[in-house]
Amino acid sequence: MQSAGVKVMSSKLWSPSNTDTSQMKKFMDLINKKYVLSIGNMRLLNVDTYDKLWEWSVEELDKFWASVWEFTGIISSQSWQNVLENVAMNEIPKWFVGSKLNYAQNILKYKDDRVALISTGEDSSISVRYTYKQLYDHVQKIAAGLRNANVNAGDVIVAYIPNCPEAVYALITDFRLWQCWQPHQLGLSGHQRLQILVLW
Repeated sequence: MQSAGVKVMSSKLWSPSNTDTSQMKKFMDLINKKYVLSIGNMRLLNVDTYDKLWEWSVEELDKFWASVWEFTGIISSQSWQNVLENVAMNEIPKWFVGSKLNYAQNILKYKDDRVALISTGEDSSISVRYTYKQLYDHVQKIAAGLRNANVNAGDVIVAYIPNCPEAVYALITDFRLWQCWQPHQLGLSGHQRLQILVLW
């Protein structure tokens, strides 16, 4: 039953022009190749639609997320032992137990001209695009500055900064150098900012 004032979509807003070259198709091909189940000529597992992929992801949590890890090429210094703790979802389970990775290393593995970040302000008609190469270069400069200031792994970096590209650069730099990042939003009062600093 449709609620008053709620408009129900009657048609698709968008669909890819060529599903055979989409990332989702490549991901489904990986799943079918790795976990194909067949008896004789009968194929029991054939994940070839979004609905089938969703259903399989719910029924096979471990296999699905292990496939996501592999497909996305996550870099880690230590691989996982278990994809998921054997606890209910409402208990906030631990994912990829035993793994060790650096978020920045994964973000900065690309250094090309593909778009990494799109920044826009109050006027959403104006946006600026930053490439992975630009992102890497900015992080390199900030990292060099922090090293020159004798900032070490484990140190806490506090910044009074708005949501902007520079905040992203600083965040990634801190992860890269194994530091703790604590941004302070401009909307907080002086008293609120002091309360947060006391916690650290």
